[in-house]
Amino acid sequence: MTNITEKIIQRLEALTRKGDDVLKTKVTHGYTDYVDSSTYAGFATQAEAFFISVLGPMHPYTLRVANNHLQYSANPTSVRSIQSVLESLRFDIENDYIKDLRELVHADLFTDFIEMAQHLLEQNYKDAAAVITGSVLEAHMRKLADKKGISTTLADKDGKEVAKKASILNDDLAKASVYGLTQKKQITSWLDMRNNAAHGQYAKYTSADIRLLIQSVDLFRTQFPA
Repeated sequence: MTNITEKIIQRLEALTRKGDDVLKTKVTHGYTDYVDSSTYAGFATQAEAFFISVLGPMHPYTLRVANNHLQYSANPTSVRSIQSVLESLRFDIENDYIKDLRELVHADLFTDFIEMAQHLLEQNYKDAAAVITGSVLEAHMRKLADKKGISTTLADKDGKEVAKKASILNDDLAKASVYGLTQKKQITSWLDMRNNAAHGQYAKYTSADIRLLIQSVDLFRTQFPA
């Protein structure tokens, strides 16, 4: 199994677990079950962004997730429908039904994920572009922290080491004078956009906002190399 295949399977597993978390929010009104709408929207958007980045926007798996996201409301059936697509792709990969996954990985067409986000935005996938750009930003912040000797983990209430949230990393990097307060405030606004996209708050930003976000994060990586 190639390294890229392993990473894809790990992401499939993480998204499936996120779906399980969404199912835990289930409530019943009358005879109908619902899940938290914001949590569901974040899960559906992240799943859609994943399939676009791996298989491209026109692959049957991608279209199925996108159609589910558009047509169905926040309920357990919708969550399980997306999880079934995640499980189907994993089954295909593990059983070699996709003979050379690298040929299908849409991300390999780009030099990095910022370029991918730009492409998605041009194809009118502003929400997926926002999620991917936010992931690039957070990954770069973690690299900056490592470079400066700043811990990227902390102990939770059970004493288990967990990854710091991006907002905490932003505080730590500013306190260590890796960058100033102005940059910290900018990063806070960028993270807010990413979080809005991940939680289905799509009306809180426009395509123009995401275009500026992509440009700003790309410049940030140049100004503060890790």
